[in-house]
Amino acid sequence: MLSARLNPSQVLLRSRAQDMDALTALLAGPQISGRIYTLPGVINYDTIATFIDHHLAERERGPRDTGN
Repeated sequence: MLSARLNPSQVLLRSRAQDMDALTALLAGPQISGRIYTLPGVINYDTIATFIDHHLAERERGPRDTGN
């Protein structure tokens, strides 16, 4: 059973390519995925793989300058 303290955003921030199977299974549950507005509408291996790749690339680029 998942802990009530699980922060889905923190799980996603720490995800890596080798986590795709486990992450896909976790996010298939609407009680988890429903709380994360940036997830793709359809949860499957391919959409989560793309999602992880996108966020890994963002992490490598570092924080964006918002001009503020």
